[in-house]
Amino acid sequence: MNSAALALTSAFAGAVGALGLRTLVKLGGRAWAGRFPLAIYGCAPDGDAPGLFQHGWGEEVEDKRTRSKLAWLYTLKPIPRRGGKHHEHTLFGPYVNNFGRPGYFEIRFRVAGEGLDNSDHPIVVLDVIQAPFDLERNHLVLGQRVIRCAELTKEYRIFGIAFYAAGRGVYEYRASVLEQEFRLQMQQNKENKGAEPEIRFDEVTVHSKIPLWELV
Repeated sequence: MNSAALALTSAFAGAVGALGLRTLVKLGGRAWAGRFPLAIYGCAPDGDAPGLFQHGWGEEVEDKRTRSKLAWLYTLKPIPRRGGKHHEHTLFGPYVNNFGRPGYFEIRFRVAGEGLDNSDHPIVVLDVIQAPFDLERNHLVLGQRVIRCAELTKEYRIFGIAFYAAGRGVYEYRASVLEQEFRLQMQQNKENKGAEPEIRFDEVTVHSKIPLWELV
């Protein structure tokens, strides 16, 4: 191999190595950034102040498996909110801004369920909403995830929603148990003499996230 070809090969290898190192550093940064939450919100107790979740259905219960020793249990009992209004969402809030800058983030819901069949029927809908500070107009859905019956287990599992946030306004993280499907699960269990279905929410955490396409 002549000197010119050797130099070209060395330059190419150096460029590939630099690109690989850059990708590796970004990958490490992505893993590190996502490991530690920017914020943690317990799904119980209930409260109207920013930083707390409000609830449309269910009740607070003790749960030794959670950080706070509390969880929010979905029930078919609606909870009237301000002005006697009923909400379709099991929990919604916390109406704060954890970001303050544009970027990619992930909201992780920790959810457990028992007494559900192994079907792919949707049972819980999770979503992330951006709202102006007055909380009344121009709501924007940033991401959504559907949890199916077969995905819920007795042990808490994490279900994440990745999205891009502009960093303005306040944000709402919502979870809605689908009442019709829950009633169907109850009826099936009653006919089979099984235990009543149960869905619990532990906490919601906020994480930074670097999308894979930004690693190259």
